[in-house]
Amino acid sequence: MATKIAICNTALTLIGADEIISFDDDTNEARVSARLYTSTVNDVASRYPWRFLVPQVQLSRESATPDLKWDAAYQIPAGTDLIRGVFVQDVPIDFDRNGDLILCNAAEADVVMAEMTVPAHGSEEDWPGYFTTVIELELAAALAVPIGDRIELSDFYTKKANAHFSLARTADAQGRTTKKLRTWRMKSVRFGRV
Repeated sequence: MATKIAICNTALTLIGADEIISFDDDTNEARVSARLYTSTVNDVASRYPWRFLVPQVQLSRESATPDLKWDAAYQIPAGTDLIRGVFVQDVPIDFDRNGDLILCNAAEADVVMAEMTVPAHGSEEDWPGYFTTVIELELAAALAVPIGDRIELSDFYTKKANAHFSLARTADAQGRTTKKLRTWRMKSVRFGRV
């Protein structure tokens, strides 16, 4: 069961620094960890559509109609980092993000759903181990210079984090149905029916 402090302590241990009890400790480790933790999690969360961080949410339509080319505006839920897709009846539709609104062409009666990256979705205790490990390695890379003044250690953990990121993406992708390869175009080219 990982917590923010446990994740930070693993990263601090990796770089040979002292562990912390809370982000409010009067130590350099606590102050730097507190500053870097959230931005590190947000960065890793935004680089891939992690299934456990991408909830499907029904959007709330705004009463005012947006200007220009869009017919409707919908409020983006608080804490949303990236919009991964907007759907009406499970069909993706065109959209644009404007501040805290999603602009699209949806009828008033449509139920508009969105998939979005929400780093705060769930809690650290709910994260799979592969994601927690990526965060620990990324945090170790980020902490190595301001706490230990060790650039080579930061580079080492950056490389380890990148390698583990690839493994974590593979593990996360196994949690969904494999997309069927569409072969009709290949068959058309092969048999001269382009």
